[in-house]
Amino acid sequence: MDTESSQPPSVPKHRDLLLPLLDVLEENGPLRARDAAEAVADKLALSPEVRGLTKKFGDGQETNVFQRRVRWVRQTALVDSLILNERRGVWELGERGHKALTFARPGVVVCVARTNLGAVLWGEAMSALQWVDDGSVQLLLTSSPYPLVRNRDYDNGAWGPARFINTMLTHCDAMKQKLTANGSMVLNLGNCYNPGSPTLNTYQEELVIALRNMGYWLCGKQTWFNPGKPKTTSYVTKTRERLGLGTEVYFWFSPSQHPKASNLNVLEPYSERHLRTIAAGGQRFNGLSGSRQGHPGLRYRTDNGGRIPFDFIQCGSEGPSGPYGRYCKARGLPLHPARMPARPANFWIRFTTDPGDVVADPFGGSLQVAAQAEALGRHFFTSDYTLEYLRGGTSRFHDAPGYEEHFDSIWMTPGIVAA
Repeated sequence: MDTESSQPPSVPKHRDLLLPLLDVLEENGPLRARDAAEAVADKLALSPEVRGLTKKFGDGQETNVFQRRVRWVRQTALVDSLILNERRGVWELGERGHKALTFARPGVVVCVARTNLGAVLWGEAMSALQWVDDGSVQLLLTSSPYPLVRNRDYDNGAWGPARFINTMLTHCDAMKQKLTANGSMVLNLGNCYNPGSPTLNTYQEELVIALRNMGYWLCGKQTWFNPGKPKTTSYVTKTRERLGLGTEVYFWFSPSQHPKASNLNVLEPYSERHLRTIAAGGQRFNGLSGSRQGHPGLRYRTDNGGRIPFDFIQCGSEGPSGPYGRYCKARGLPLHPARMPARPANFWIRFTTDPGDVVADPFGGSLQVAAQAEALGRHFFTSDYTLEYLRGGTSRFHDAPGYEEHFDSIWMTPGIVAA
């Protein structure tokens, strides 16, 4: 009997072929079996060796391994009514397949992967949060959708400028119930123009005030500067009336005025000059220097392990050439368009939690927050509404202790795939 364990590891697995198969049928229309298999191989950029690999199965005949697996994937798609079976030898998308199988059905939450430290759920954020115990999360770090100028099919305008604040408050109210008494909620929010205008949407300021009225304290703000952020907005490059928007802000909220945090966990290396000063026994201070007046003596003579960071962080976005990007490209999966960099995610987890604490991200995206939590020994919960993003994001955990995934069972379960 043909099993996954008996297949050569160089041949893509069943779970990595379904979405590329649906994509090529969407792009090319009805195809014959061999043409469909070749199109999938082209999409995944498979080598000639993988395409031509043959093996003897139960009937003793030499069979092309890749084409055989694609045919089995097609059978799965037939069961789920994603592909039609109306014309013999012709593979054609059904109405359900045309909808791209992207979004979770409202109210349905499925665990698609887990490690020894956490779980990855497919579902809407509000539905997925119901799986989390109240008062259990030490840090909720997330980047929700920004106010969308154009309504998208999947959100019915809920994240548009007119409804964004109410939508976000509904989610933040649910998040508040999940936090510990001294827990933190950190929201990554970016700048957005008002529709048809070079003026900025004030949703950040409005949200801060609304959250204060909800019982959240604003504990801090960290500005993230991305020097590689493109300046292609027409107000910047054409009319020249605005500057490039190169920053985003991590807003730090808590139901407590004294949330759990320690800057000792995020100290930065001393400069070479500072290290030389410490080695020399400190710097003499006469007590009369500007605003730093005080008792004469020595300063900068104690090594405290590093310097306290400012509320500013500089780093680029995660590019497409890293392990995550290469994994998605090889399997025909879309890259998440707004990938959180590792550095700020790592910073906030170290700053506000200890090993063993729980970190949550209900808008998981490419699963960067969960990956950093795993690497730092924190328990985690993450979810996302879009299955393709989860399939790509879980590549960050393939080497994690206890990793297992359940994508295949989703496709075989009637009613789970979004209608």
